[in-house]
Formats: sequence, C-alpha cells, structure tokens
Amino acid sequence: MNRGTKIKGLTLAEIEYVAHDLAQKIMAWNEPIPEFKTRRPSILEIMPMGM
Repeated sequence: MNRGTKIKGLTLAEIEYVAHDLAQKIMAWNEPIPEFKTRRPSILEIMPMGM
C-alpha cells in the first residue's frame, strides 16, 4: 500500500448492504431473507435450539 493512500471508512448503510448480500448468498436454506430495512432493530432474533 502506498503511504499516501487513505483508507475510506464504511458507512452503516454500506455495512448493512454487505451483510445482507452475504447472508442471502451464504445462509440460504429454503427460507427467504427479507430486505435488511424491513427488520425491526429493537428485536433480537434467536434461532431455536438444534438448528
């Protein structure tokens, strides 16, 4: 890396996009993953035991 090169910080929107895109590609098991913006941020979703 060039010493004069600066690394750009990521925005929350960019992180949400990447996380959602990866989840759709990697975690597909016959259940659609809704758009990130439709999620309720105050609710922690927990998978049932044994999954």
